[in-house]
Amino acid sequence: MSTSPSDLPITPYDRGTSSGHSGSETSEERSLERDASGKTALTQKRMLHLVDGQGRIGLTVAEARRLVPDEHHGSISGALSNLHQKGLIVRLKERRDRCQVYVTPEFAFTRETVPHGRNKSGLSDAEKEWVAFCKRRVLLTNADPVFVSKSAMNRLIAMIERLS
Repeated sequence: MSTSPSDLPITPYDRGTSSGHSGSETSEERSLERDASGKTALTQKRMLHLVDGQGRIGLTVAEARRLVPDEHHGSISGALSNLHQKGLIVRLKERRDRCQVYVTPEFAFTRETVPHGRNKSGLSDAEKEWVAFCKRRVLLTNADPVFVSKSAMNRLIAMIERLS
Protein backbone atom coordinates (compact mmCIF):
# COMPACT_ATOMS: atom_id res chain seq x y z
CA MET A 1 0.00 0.00 0.00
CA SER A 2 1.48 3.34 -1.00
CA THR A 3 1.28 6.52 0.99
CA SER A 4 -0.40 9.62 -0.41
CA PRO A 5 -0.41 13.24 0.75
CA SER A 6 -3.84 12.68 2.27
CA ASP A 7 -2.23 10.20 4.70
CA LEU A 8 -0.28 12.97 6.43
CA PRO A 9 0.99 13.32 9.04
CA ILE A 10 3.44 10.46 8.84
CA THR A 11 4.16 9.28 12.39
CA PRO A 12 6.44 6.24 12.14
CA TYR A 13 8.02 6.43 15.59
CA ASP A 14 6.98 5.42 19.10
CA ARG A 15 4.76 2.67 17.71
CA GLY A 16 3.16 4.95 15.13
CA THR A 17 2.26 7.77 17.49
CA SER A 18 5.09 10.23 16.86
CA SER A 19 6.73 12.00 13.94
CA GLY A 20 10.01 11.59 15.80
CA HIS A 21 12.42 13.58 17.91
CA SER A 22 16.15 13.75 18.55
CA GLY A 23 15.92 12.21 22.01
CA SER A 24 16.19 15.36 24.09
CA GLU A 25 13.27 16.34 26.31
CA THR A 26 12.75 19.63 24.45
CA SER A 27 12.71 17.86 21.09
CA GLU A 28 10.25 15.27 22.39
CA GLU A 29 7.97 17.97 23.83
CA ARG A 30 8.07 19.94 20.57
CA SER A 31 7.26 16.81 18.57
CA LEU A 32 4.30 15.87 20.77
CA GLU A 33 2.89 19.40 20.62
CA ARG A 34 3.34 19.66 16.85
CA ASP A 35 1.82 16.23 16.20
CA ALA A 36 -1.22 16.99 18.40
CA SER A 37 -1.81 20.49 17.01
CA GLY A 38 -1.63 19.53 13.33
CA LYS A 39 1.60 21.46 12.72
CA THR A 40 3.43 18.24 11.78
CA ALA A 41 0.93 17.48 9.00
CA LEU A 42 1.09 21.08 7.79
CA THR A 43 4.91 21.06 7.69
CA GLN A 44 4.97 17.71 5.86
CA LYS A 45 2.49 19.02 3.27
CA ARG A 46 4.50 22.22 2.91
CA MET A 47 7.76 20.30 2.38
CA LEU A 48 6.11 17.96 -0.14
CA HIS A 49 4.79 20.98 -2.05
CA LEU A 50 8.22 22.69 -2.01
CA VAL A 51 10.06 19.56 -3.17
CA ASP A 52 7.52 18.96 -5.93
CA GLY A 53 7.70 22.61 -7.00
CA GLN A 54 11.47 22.36 -7.50
CA GLY A 55 11.02 19.66 -10.14
CA ARG A 56 14.18 17.88 -11.22
CA ILE A 57 16.37 20.45 -9.38
CA GLY A 58 15.02 19.26 -6.03
CA LEU A 59 15.45 20.75 -2.60
CA THR A 60 17.97 20.42 0.22
CA VAL A 61 17.30 20.85 3.94
CA ALA A 62 19.31 24.10 3.90
CA GLU A 63 17.29 25.48 0.98
CA ALA A 64 14.03 24.53 2.68
CA ARG A 65 15.20 26.28 5.84
CA ARG A 66 15.85 29.48 3.84
CA LEU A 67 12.42 29.23 2.16
CA VAL A 68 10.63 28.63 5.47
CA PRO A 69 12.60 30.68 8.01
CA ASP A 70 9.84 30.49 10.65
CA GLU A 71 10.18 26.69 10.84
CA HIS A 72 12.60 24.89 13.20
CA HIS A 73 15.44 23.05 11.41
CA GLY A 74 14.51 19.79 13.16
CA SER A 75 10.91 20.06 11.99
CA ILE A 76 12.00 20.58 8.38
CA SER A 77 14.57 17.80 8.52
CA GLY A 78 12.09 15.46 10.22
CA ALA A 79 9.36 16.22 7.69
CA LEU A 80 11.68 15.51 4.76
CA SER A 81 12.95 12.34 6.41
CA ASN A 82 9.44 11.03 7.11
CA LEU A 83 8.27 11.85 3.56
CA HIS A 84 11.35 10.02 2.27
CA GLN A 85 10.73 7.04 4.55
CA LYS A 86 7.21 6.64 3.14
CA GLY A 87 8.30 7.07 -0.49
CA LEU A 88 6.57 10.38 -1.23
CA ILE A 89 9.98 11.88 -2.01
CA VAL A 90 13.38 10.34 -2.73
CA ARG A 91 16.83 11.42 -1.64
CA LEU A 92 19.43 11.59 -4.36
CA LYS A 93 23.03 10.62 -3.83
CA GLU A 94 24.07 13.93 -5.36
CA ARG A 95 24.74 16.84 -3.03
CA ARG A 96 24.43 20.56 -3.21
CA ASP A 97 26.22 22.78 -0.69
CA ARG A 98 27.06 19.72 1.46
CA CYS A 99 23.39 18.67 1.65
CA GLN A 100 21.66 15.81 -0.11
CA VAL A 101 18.93 16.66 -2.59
CA TYR A 102 15.30 15.53 -2.31
CA VAL A 103 13.01 15.21 -5.35
CA THR A 104 9.64 13.61 -5.97
CA PRO A 105 10.00 10.12 -7.49
CA GLU A 106 9.06 11.20 -11.01
CA PHE A 107 12.01 13.62 -11.05
CA ALA A 108 14.66 11.14 -9.92
CA PHE A 109 15.01 9.81 -13.49
CA THR A 110 18.14 7.65 -13.70
CA ARG A 111 20.01 9.40 -10.89
CA GLU A 112 21.26 7.33 -8.00
CA THR A 113 19.07 7.47 -4.90
CA VAL A 114 19.80 6.76 -1.25
CA PRO A 115 17.52 4.56 0.88
CA HIS A 116 16.01 6.04 4.02
CA GLY A 117 17.94 5.67 7.25
CA ARG A 118 21.35 4.37 8.01
CA ASN A 119 22.95 1.65 5.97
CA LYS A 120 21.38 -1.32 7.72
CA SER A 121 23.43 -3.78 5.70
CA GLY A 122 26.48 -2.47 7.57
CA LEU A 123 25.42 -4.38 10.69
CA SER A 124 26.57 -7.95 11.19
CA ASP A 125 24.00 -10.63 12.10
CA ALA A 126 25.28 -10.56 15.67
CA GLU A 127 24.85 -6.76 15.81
CA LYS A 128 21.31 -7.05 14.42
CA GLU A 129 20.49 -9.65 17.06
CA TRP A 130 21.92 -7.39 19.76
CA VAL A 131 19.77 -4.45 18.55
CA ALA A 132 16.66 -6.68 18.56
CA PHE A 133 17.52 -7.88 22.08
CA CYS A 134 17.98 -4.28 23.29
CA LYS A 135 14.63 -3.24 21.81
CA ARG A 136 12.89 -6.12 23.58
CA ARG A 137 14.58 -5.27 26.88
CA VAL A 138 13.71 -1.59 26.54
CA LEU A 139 10.06 -2.40 25.87
CA LEU A 140 9.94 -4.77 28.85
CA THR A 141 11.75 -2.34 31.14
CA ASN A 142 9.50 0.51 30.01
CA ALA A 143 6.60 -1.24 31.77
CA ASP A 144 8.38 -0.87 35.13
CA PRO A 145 9.13 2.79 36.02
CA VAL A 146 11.47 1.72 38.84
CA PHE A 147 14.26 1.01 36.35
CA VAL A 148 14.40 4.28 34.40
CA SER A 149 12.30 7.37 33.61
CA LYS A 150 9.97 7.35 30.61
CA SER A 151 11.92 10.21 29.03
CA ALA A 152 15.23 8.35 29.39
CA MET A 153 13.57 5.22 28.02
CA ASN A 154 12.27 7.11 24.98
CA ARG A 155 15.76 8.49 24.33
CA LEU A 156 17.18 4.97 24.54
CA ILE A 157 14.52 3.63 22.15
CA ALA A 158 15.26 6.48 19.71
CA MET A 159 18.98 5.71 19.90
CA ILE A 160 18.41 2.01 19.29
CA GLU A 161 16.10 2.75 16.34
CA ARG A 162 18.79 4.96 14.80
CA LEU A 163 21.28 2.08 15.12
CA SER A 164 18.99 -0.51 13.54
